[in-house]
Amino acid sequence: MVVIASIRGVVRPSELYPLVSYGAPIVTGMLGCSHPVIRVTSLTGCLRSGGQNITIYGQNFGEINAQVSLGASQCRNVIHNSTNDTVLVCTLPPGALPQVPLQVLQENGQASLSVVNVGYEQCPPGTFQNGSEIVCVPCDLGEYTTVEGRTSCDNCAAGTVRCLCETLVDSRSAL
Repeated sequence: MVVIASIRGVVRPSELYPLVSYGAPIVTGMLGCSHPVIRVTSLTGCLRSGGQNITIYGQNFGEINAQVSLGASQCRNVIHNSTNDTVLVCTLPPGALPQVPLQVLQENGQASLSVVNVGYEQCPPGTFQNGSEIVCVPCDLGEYTTVEGRTSCDNCAAGTVRCLCETLVDSRSAL
């Protein structure tokens, strides 16, 4: 009878098979955000507040403890497929950029070389992105934007107001 024990009380695959080695992780596709059915190499439309689960497909993710980074942030709750090393599921952190590189890091520190991106929703017209803030900031009175993803608002022309920048009608001249 063979008894397997570990100092930590949990036997990890790397303790049983120390010679098992994986090649560099390769990301071949993702599902989630605005792409719930078709695998893509760049996700778009992810919520700025984060919290959405994405599924990552590829090779050589390892059996346990992979990490998923999005730029300087980390995906939370990374779950490995129980039968192979080709699928990960994780929860997106908050973000604001239109394209953030996603990278898978194996437990042994080896990182994916694949170029895949996650894109967060952009601020809608009438608001702007203030630095790295997650919340979109409304334009001030006398300012506007008509395009999503702006980092500032434009000044309305004299005699106009925010939103539609419609010309003000002087009630005295209408009499």
